[in-house]
Amino acid sequence: MNRPGLNIPPSLLLILLWFTIGTSHASAQSVRQEQMEIYLHYACRETYRSMQLQEGDIDFLNYLDYKADTGCTGVVHVGFNLSPSEKWTFTADLGMMSDMRFSQMNISASRIVNNTGRYTSWGLSAGISAYPVYLNEFNEYHLLRDTGLMADLDANYRQETLYDPGLDLMPFLLYTKNRLSLKAGTGLRISSFMPFNLLIRQKKDGGNFRREIRYETLYKPALTSISTLHATLMLSDKPGLSVGLQAGAQLLFGMRSIPYERTILTWTAGNRVTDKITPGSKPFTVTEVSAGIVIRF
Repeated sequence: MNRPGLNIPPSLLLILLWFTIGTSHASAQSVRQEQMEIYLHYACRETYRSMQLQEGDIDFLNYLDYKADTGCTGVVHVGFNLSPSEKWTFTADLGMMSDMRFSQMNISASRIVNNTGRYTSWGLSAGISAYPVYLNEFNEYHLLRDTGLMADLDANYRQETLYDPGLDLMPFLLYTKNRLSLKAGTGLRISSFMPFNLLIRQKKDGGNFRREIRYETLYKPALTSISTLHATLMLSDKPGLSVGLQAGAQLLFGMRSIPYERTILTWTAGNRVTDKITPGSKPFTVTEVSAGIVIRF
């Protein structure tokens, strides 16, 4: 399967730049020496969406990871944390799958708002993120439905890569004692699958009948919940370079669908019928569990 690299929309980069500039002044006021971390994690990610009954129109999300060998996708994460003060932490994380290309991204800024105890505090985290999902063999819809025709003249393996860029906002609780730290949060994410175009060409075997079916998907912003849990155990607490172990989990949950315009051209381009179709929204989840090492300096 061909899984291309990440194509980050320019608007998301502008939002990140604005957020970073707006917070840099506050972070500079701290008296603590900055702290940096580099981490390497291996994650198991599973994407699931409830099946929608086919009622005459294709629902593309029915083919999410369709006929995939396993529900778990391996992801290698490489990340960097910068804490210029006790209150601020900036994180950049890139994810790589079996195609050896970075196709997942998370960039965020976190701020401790207040201490709630000797070892506990709470804060807010905001950022941008994007990850891919894959639609496999969606042309099977036409192969089964359009009998009596060569239902798809494209003999290649049909796979479409969907990116789901979004903005995250999440309150979190932080517990830190000695070499152990725990961070848990639940918040909201607003995102939309990036639009894509598809063409299905058909003909009647031994006849002159021709038909083209063109799909153009549309933006549909969706609000989802995002919950995270991270644990870090440093193997030493000496100043300077130190190594530790990390583990994490993340859950996204929302109601998602992909609306689209379908144009059917039969015999000639002048014989055109266009419809706007919005499949019903169904539960959509992304679950990820990870573990790895961290180097702090």
